Amino acid sequence: MAELTAVSVETTKGDASIAHEAILTMLDLGAAKIGAVVASADELLGLATMPVPRWPSERPAYVELAHAVKGILADAEQMAGVKASRGAWIALSGTGMKYQIRRAMVRIRSQDGLVRGDDFARAVRNASSQIREVVQCIPIVSYLDEIELLEDPIGRYGQCLGVSVLLAELEAGVQEDCLAMLAQSGLVARGFVAGSLAAACVLTAAEKEIGTVLIDLGATHSTFVIFARGGPRYMGSVRYGGLSVTKDLAVAFGLPLHKAEELKIASFGEQDGHLEGGTLFGKVITARLAEILELLRSEIELSGWGDRIPGGYVLTGGGALAKGLTAYTAGLLGKPVRLGLSGIASAHGMMAGPAYSVLTGLAALVREYGMDHNRGLAQKGGGWWKSKLPQRTSLQ
Repeated sequence: MAELTAVSVETTKGDASIAHEAILTMLDLGAAKIGAVVASADELLGLATMPVPRWPSERPAYVELAHAVKGILADAEQMAGVKASRGAWIALSGTGMKYQIRRAMVRIRSQDGLVRGDDFARAVRNASSQIREVVQCIPIVSYLDEIELLEDPIGRYGQCLGVSVLLAELEAGVQEDCLAMLAQSGLVARGFVAGSLAAACVLTAAEKEIGTVLIDLGATHSTFVIFARGGPRYMGSVRYGGLSVTKDLAVAFGLPLHKAEELKIASFGEQDGHLEGGTLFGKVITARLAEILELLRSEIELSGWGDRIPGGYVLTGGGALAKGLTAYTAGLLGKPVRLGLSGIASAHGMMAGPAYSVLTGLAALVREYGMDHNRGLAQKGGGWWKSKLPQRTSLQ
């Protein structure tokens, strides 16, 4: 039982012109790359991406980032031939994100003990009530009179209903900075989506069901999402990513960060290659990747899911482009590993590969569910999550 609920922000609640716009605007705000999609409810109209200004030497001020967002949005609008809406759906990953599981219990209000949708909604709200900046609140387990249920609790009978939720939240100040940047860009936020959950578009329905770990290798963080029984069950991250590799190369070869980044990217290639550890370059790369993967494995073991992932690992994100990484990861972690491929296409072009998985998933989610993305929690129970994450279908 689980559901993706994108959290709307106060700046948009009273703006009917935003809520009813026919053109959808979506932004993927990564640490190293930003992307924009302009779409109607029926088709993708325009898309554009660009590196974050001054990456990787230093983080840009939000004014610079706002200027970059204006630029890629203008490119997407030009491709689309229409003006983008002011209300934008935002995917956030890495820096400023954290994850936890919380549980709450409520008494069932009906005299006969019948569990209704409002009981479930109250339990979910109570579980997340102390968290100020929630991006996603995903019900993952329900309990009826302390007995764990594998089915939707609504329609069953009892005295007390408990719900455990998986929360993706923003660290203090991140939402305010993001809203300020959007205001500089002439935009307001319709809602936020955790980028690593949007990236689940690279998983098949079978992988989500049997137990599989999605690893999103980003620039500043590497995030993992454990899927089982059709939905996400646990999330976590480590504070190392592609930037860590870039810094190691800069130290090893005496290069400025932007040159080390170019060297790293030039080494990325087909996954049927071999990740060599014999050269200085290979030793630097493999040492850092091994550390990141071991940290991820340790976090997954601590989650209690380590021995329940027969589907193995699926790698996505820009860091997954490292040549030969899938074979190297499979050897190190002792589980099946594949590269998570995704693609986002329009009449004007195609962007494909693991670096675009967040943008692909975000576009699929918002185009299909954006108009009523925040509805349903009060009316429905846990089963509605499974249909709302896009899944891998055509790209092999």
